[in-house]
Amino acid sequence: MNKKLKFIIPVSLALVIGIIVIGYTNCKSNTEQLVQETYIFKADYPVYDEDSIVKESDVIITGKVVKVKECMEYQRKIELDESLSEDEKKKILEEMNVKPLIFTVSEIEVDQVIKGEFKKGQIIKIKQLGGTLNNMKVIGEEEIYKEGSHKVFFLKDFRAEFGENMPFSTLNPIQGDIDIINGKIKNNEKVKNDKHLKIVEDGVPVETFVKNIKKKVK
Repeated sequence: MNKKLKFIIPVSLALVIGIIVIGYTNCKSNTEQLVQETYIFKADYPVYDEDSIVKESDVIITGKVVKVKECMEYQRKIELDESLSEDEKKKILEEMNVKPLIFTVSEIEVDQVIKGEFKKGQIIKIKQLGGTLNNMKVIGEEEIYKEGSHKVFFLKDFRAEFGENMPFSTLNPIQGDIDIINGKIKNNEKVKNDKHLKIVEDGVPVETFVKNIKKKVK
């Protein structure tokens, strides 16, 4: 069967009242399965500076990726602004291409806790948009984590809304995590090439960055 490549076109999130998770399934990701449809998902995300990313994060940690193996599927129900006409609603829903979203879930071993109630050595699960399930592949805007990598994570906590088993999410896929290489900060390529996305310079010792962030935590 021919593979299909489709783009999920970004729309203004201001018109979307809510994207409601109405169910999800834990599953083993199977990279060997035949991919029949591929969806590239893009969306609008807030951009943060150092002050705002600290304020908006529920949890900030440094940690090591110890496991990348689970996949989660979300069925979504979209609620739109009631002031929109039926044609406008239909157009937005078509643009959003309401397919189940597939996330890869990684386990992170906490090293330092900068904000939040966790402790060193605890395991936090973080979900990233992207993965393959039931012959459908979803590609998000960030690279899926690799086991053994060390990072700073800026996280949102949705457990109060969706239950204790809901993994954390980064604030956005571009700025929500920063690599730590040999004890120093290394930004991803998208951040390097856009000064508006950069909240810390490459090469800054992670301890210096952590110290600066802790000063901003209230």
